[in-house]
Order: sequence, then C-alpha cells, then structure tokens
Amino acid sequence: MAQDTLFVQFYSTKKKLILESHIFAQDRYVQLTDSVRNPEYFLQNGFSSSYDYCKNRGDFFWIHLDFQYSEEGLRKDIDLIELPIKSGKVYVSAFFNMHLLCTFLLAQKYPNIDFIVGGPAVEDSKFSGVLPTNIQYTTLSVAEFLGEKDGDSSWNIELPRELDGKVFLGYTLERFCYWAKCNFCTYPGPNKKREFLRTFVESLAPNGSYRIFLNSPALSPVSVRKVVPQLVSLPNIEYWAHVRSDPQVYRILRETLQEAQDNGVRLSSFYPVNGVEFPSDRMLDWMKKGMTTKLIQDTFVLFHEFGSTPLMALIFGWNNLCAKDISQARLFFKEMSDLVDGRIFVKCHALAAKVGTELFDEVEGLGEEIRLGPFLLGRKLPLNKDQQMLNDDYHRALFEAKFIYINDHSKNPHHDFL
Repeated sequence: MAQDTLFVQFYSTKKKLILESHIFAQDRYVQLTDSVRNPEYFLQNGFSSSYDYCKNRGDFFWIHLDFQYSEEGLRKDIDLIELPIKSGKVYVSAFFNMHLLCTFLLAQKYPNIDFIVGGPAVEDSKFSGVLPTNIQYTTLSVAEFLGEKDGDSSWNIELPRELDGKVFLGYTLERFCYWAKCNFCTYPGPNKKREFLRTFVESLAPNGSYRIFLNSPALSPVSVRKVVPQLVSLPNIEYWAHVRSDPQVYRILRETLQEAQDNGVRLSSFYPVNGVEFPSDRMLDWMKKGMTTKLIQDTFVLFHEFGSTPLMALIFGWNNLCAKDISQARLFFKEMSDLVDGRIFVKCHALAAKVGTELFDEVEGLGEEIRLGPFLLGRKLPLNKDQQMLNDDYHRALFEAKFIYINDHSKNPHHDFL
C-alpha cells in the first residue's frame, strides 16, 4: 500500500436540509426543526464499488463537508480541512459540485499533491476558469482511470468512526440514464451496468441503521426487473432508487413487485423516487419525459398496492406555464392524494438551466449565471410577473393536496447546484 496515496470520499449530515421539511399532521403542515430529527449522515461513497482495487493502492480518507447555502460558507468549511499527507497523489470521488470546489481549493493549498478527480459531478462543460496545474479531471470513474477491470474488486465500505445515527449510502448499479431525453437533464451516455450482488449488505455493521440508494440516474427496466426481487430485507435497511413512470417500466412493474413479495422482500422498505417535475401532459411532453399524468398515477397506485411509498420530485420556477397547466396540476395532486390517502413523499426543486442540457442552450445569455469558483453550473431562468404568479399557484396547489411529507427547496435554485 502506498503511504502517499489517498482515496478521498465525502460525507455530510442531514441537519442543513431539514428546515424546509413539512409533515402533514392534524390537518396542517408542521415544519421540522433540528430537535425533532435523529442524526442522519449522507455518505458519498464512490469508491465502494472498487474497494479492493483502491485498498491495495492507498488509504481511504473521509472528508466531512456539509451543504451550505452560499459559496462563502462552503469556502470557510473547506479551509478547515487538513489532509494527512503533504505530497503524493489524492484520488477524489466527486459526487456533488461542492466536491469540485473543495478539490480545487485543496489543490491550491497542497501544491505538492497531484489531485485526480472523477465521479458524476465531473463534466467538461463546467470548466470555465483557470485550474491549478496539480489537478486533473476525468469523466471516467477513478478506478477506470487507474485501469481497473471488471471483477477486480468486491463492494465494501469503511464507515467513518464518528457516525452515530442512520447512514445514507450508495450502491452503484448504472452510470447513465437509459432514457436520456429530458431537455433539462445531464445524464446521457452509454448506460453501463454493474453486476448486482445482493450479499453486499453483509459488509455493513449489523448494529447500524442504513438507507441504501441504488445509484442510477433512472433504473432501467432491465435493472428494475432483475434487482428489486433480489433485495435482502433486514429490519435496519431501507432501499431507495430513481424509477421512472414510463411505459417500459410500468409494463414489467406488477410482475416484478409480485416476485419480490413472493421472495419475502419487504416492499414497505423500498422507496421509489420518481421525477414528475410538472404534472401536466403539455409540460411533460415539452420536457420530453416520455410519460403521462395518467401513467404516473397508475405507477404510484401500483407501488402502494404492494406497500411501497413513492417520493415525487417536482420542479418550480418554470417560465413557460399557462393557466391550463396549473388546473391540470391541481387536479393531479388532488386525485393522487385521494388515490393513495396522501402517502407520498414530495421533494421540491427550483429550476435552473444546467450546463450541457438543451434547456441551457435555449436560454443562452439570459438569466443569472450560477457559478461555484471556476465552475459554470447553469443559469437561473428569469420569470416575468405572470409566470411568477403561475408558479406560486402551482406551489399552493401542492400544499392543498395534503401529502404526508414535503421537503421544499422551491425558492433556492442554488441548492441543487451544490
């Protein structure tokens, strides 16, 4: 093992994210505070799939970096980070854009260390400034960059010792989106799959509590059909995954969930995350989502039939809405809530045009740029008075539907760019 080589991964706490969370109780929404939530930790464990390969070449090193709402706050936290080496090589798994900024600043702080950065946050279109000469970015995974072959590693993880609550971590299944047509999204590419080994949970400490995200921008129908019936059900484990409500998935969903149930999979611990974005058929068509409001409802109802609670992701800040969109969204929310008795988790995002997307190209030169250090991440779309009012109506319609849980970041487009 090289004593001057580190494999850096990040983790954060969930404290910063709960102030926008609302639970529906006693016919009203109650906003959460730190005092009503047990500690939770979000691990961005990008090297777990290449554990053996990396372990034989260096030491794993965790960096605790929480979400902030300003670049200034991030820079202050990053300035406190100390690496255990002063020279050598540091390989970084960058899951979020804030990891790009962190590595950029560390490369300045440690000029005698060569930094090699890979992971899903790395996209060539983001680089718009001068970078230190001791940093290299790759759109490959770091293990692929080093020459890892399939079968060189087994999945594993060494948890940070200081964790004392529920751990949210990832198990990577697919690298790109099989659909890859949405006009606001940035995950096109060959949909490389990793073999799913259901026994990976045996490497987790049995006395811990885990939320495992089956990493993929959107699980392909092939992976849904293969993986869900193989999940290992344990009382201390939840599974989460991005699952689309499209015809390809819906076609195989009932038989998949039935087989999982027959295999003893506790589907109440499986949480499908579904990007609805805006529930009107006109907007879904404009976004190139490849789904309809009726198909979304049918998919959610089917998950509920087998005991799963879906999470619905919505986007606010659209600049092309019409009154008919709001009417259909309001009706969708009401019908959806009635169909499943409100048992849907909702997460609200704020729209910005991300670099590398059709939407970004369409709004070139318009709106406020969103940057993080030398990285251009996107543009905030300008809204006129009428569009702002329509988005406000959309927001009100959501809260009128009385879903059990809403995490609301609809006013802060910078949040999704961390």
